[in-house]
Amino acid sequence: MSTITARVSQSALSTSPERQSLSQRASTSTQREPEAPATSVVVPLPRWKATLVIVTIGLMTMMSTVLSGVLAVALPKIAKTLGIAESLLLWPASVYSLTCGCTLLLSGSLADVFGSRLVYLIGSAFSTSMVLACGLSRSNVQLIVFRALHGIAISLCLPSSVSMIAGTFQTGQRRNIAFACLGGAQPMGFLVGLVIGGILTDTIGWRPAFYILAGINAVVFCTALTCLPEKVGGARADVLHRFKTEIDWLGVVLISTSLGLLSYVLAAVTVHLSAISSPTNIALLILAVLLLPAFSIWVHHQEKAGRPALIPNSIWRNPVFTSLCITAFFAWATVTANQYFLALYYQKVQLLTAFDTSLRFLPLVVSGVLANIAAGSLVRRVRADVLIGGSVLLSAATPLIMALIDPSLSYWTAAFTATLLSPIWADITLIVANLVVTQIFPSSTHGLAGGVSNTMAQVGTSLGLNFTAILATGVTMSLADVDKTSPSALERGYRAAFWASFAATVLMLGVTGWGMGRMGKVGTEKTN
Repeated sequence: MSTITARVSQSALSTSPERQSLSQRASTSTQREPEAPATSVVVPLPRWKATLVIVTIGLMTMMSTVLSGVLAVALPKIAKTLGIAESLLLWPASVYSLTCGCTLLLSGSLADVFGSRLVYLIGSAFSTSMVLACGLSRSNVQLIVFRALHGIAISLCLPSSVSMIAGTFQTGQRRNIAFACLGGAQPMGFLVGLVIGGILTDTIGWRPAFYILAGINAVVFCTALTCLPEKVGGARADVLHRFKTEIDWLGVVLISTSLGLLSYVLAAVTVHLSAISSPTNIALLILAVLLLPAFSIWVHHQEKAGRPALIPNSIWRNPVFTSLCITAFFAWATVTANQYFLALYYQKVQLLTAFDTSLRFLPLVVSGVLANIAAGSLVRRVRADVLIGGSVLLSAATPLIMALIDPSLSYWTAAFTATLLSPIWADITLIVANLVVTQIFPSSTHGLAGGVSNTMAQVGTSLGLNFTAILATGVTMSLADVDKTSPSALERGYRAAFWASFAATVLMLGVTGWGMGRMGKVGTEKTN
């Protein structure tokens, strides 16, 4: 699921007193037609080679979420095979986004120190092995652990992949197209996974589906070995010195621990709602909350002293960027939850097979492709706030329809429209976010700003799935004198999840108007 726009460079991670703060350097960029920051000269590759780089990187990015799509539609059968409880059904999906979001900024720093190509290849190889391991899982614990490790592997790929894209294309139409392809790879991968997951699960089984995906991953990895541009690195001693001094290790520990503990408590509550009253869980929840201001204080101290700060507080002083991050968080929280609950609705309420479910997601694939094509063309012609606000309105129809739907209605009456409009908001937000970051911040901070916004998106996915799962489970379990596993009981819980998603989506209209209103158009080629 992504919005990273370049590798995390030394100047992006380290702020000295002599340097301007991020917000100061971006302050002139928040007007309606901002000036483009200075960028380094990019030597263009031949078209065929540039295309090969895009395809290779895009395929690995796409494959990272194909597995998530397969999981979404195959979860009921996987749960039956591995004994996954209803309350833990969404955990294999959310833990992937959690670990990916917690390690993205660290992975960006590693790519800067060791070289983007090396880190990308390591992540690709690790990802291939984890996909295979998921298929070999013999228990729900194994599957969850391997999915968590898969999230870490993908976090190694994302910053370095977009860094190579940014180094291949100059600002303008070609870069817009490249970002559209790369940004669309993750949501498109999820949609493709939904379709092929249903087909493979009901034919050869879910395990062979994972093996096939692992094989495709391996082919893409081998292709990347031969076609990705080389990255020149420094001497080994210099690399080790930078590894020790240029990464905000305490910042990484503070924010990762906070998010990890929060997610653990949410997972425990998802299993048993009464777990929230456990003294251990209460203590862990308080600790997770306290670590957030501790992280803010720490990075403020680091930034003021001119030392590496994982996320400098000054970056939040730009209202455009802040609203973009909030929008990315809720876009992925709601859109991903909508699609998972759509799959559960088809299979557990309407009692459809995985194959029939995958057929019902075909319109979602079509709208996802069209949204990416349209966004790549419209970003130069339509204001960013109008583009994102319009996509929010369209995607808001999905949870509203599903919250009001009558299960006895035919697919074409309501569910078709809900499925068709589901991915538009997230797809367009990804593309606009890539271009906004490159426009409102100088090139030295592209990696940092993009890494932060992508982290927000990934954490939003994880927390969105957890919160909606808790809400759905709570509503279902509160029903009296009914079978809690019956379609009617599950439907009540799913409706509550869709209502929560709808409320969060509508809320983003205000956020978009507040922050993005001053941005104007993005993706336009600037002249000196």
